[in-house]
Amino acid sequence: MRVVIVIPARYDSSRFPGKVIYPILGRPMLWYVWKAALDSGVPKEDVLIAVDDERTARVCRNFGASVVMTPKDCASGSDRVGWVVRDMDDLEYVINLQADEPLLPSELVSGFIDFLRDNRPEMASIYTDLIGKPEDPNIVKVIMDESGNALYFSRSPIPFYREDPCPDKRSYYQHIGIYAYKKDFLLEFLTWPPSRLEKTERLEQLRALEKGVKIKMFYTTHRLVGVDTPEDVETVEVLMKK
Repeated sequence: MRVVIVIPARYDSSRFPGKVIYPILGRPMLWYVWKAALDSGVPKEDVLIAVDDERTARVCRNFGASVVMTPKDCASGSDRVGWVVRDMDDLEYVINLQADEPLLPSELVSGFIDFLRDNRPEMASIYTDLIGKPEDPNIVKVIMDESGNALYFSRSPIPFYREDPCPDKRSYYQHIGIYAYKKDFLLEFLTWPPSRLEKTERLEQLRALEKGVKIKMFYTTHRLVGVDTPEDVETVEVLMKK
């Protein structure tokens, strides 16, 4: 089962331009994600960074990564990933890793790959126990059926506890934005227009659910801390030092 990992790395960020190459403890942020992908066991030539700016490309080449230049007008990270793998005929799965997750552990990636090998889903993603408040719209919540397929993703607290307040926030699950797709499915998915619920919640994965596609969910106890603002860098550096 050939798996390719693509790390879409858009240079422009509304809150933190150039964050994907911002130094964290002396190394570019992207280096940590790339290294975790390599340490998962995927061959180096199958770990690709999809960039849209020569500044990002230059930094990535300097630390030895394979770089693919993609159009600036790609609408999303998924579109960028699809552009990279569209002509790979011998590829079964592609994993989309977030470029702003420098604390990503390689064991999470390798465990996810084993999960794909065992289950062979069209699409898969990852979840964990809730960190933070269920009411926080920046935290995407997810609920699953008995087979571990996602029923819905929402920025609102789901499920809603009608009779009593939720006694334990571990009764909520939080989505981690790492995705895997069968290559042929990804290319089909990208031809579909944004769906009604996707546009409502601003969550791309709802496009698949509205089409009746099953998204198999992989549970992890790993905690990821993303970088959205310059202030987040200090938090991440403190955690890395520990």
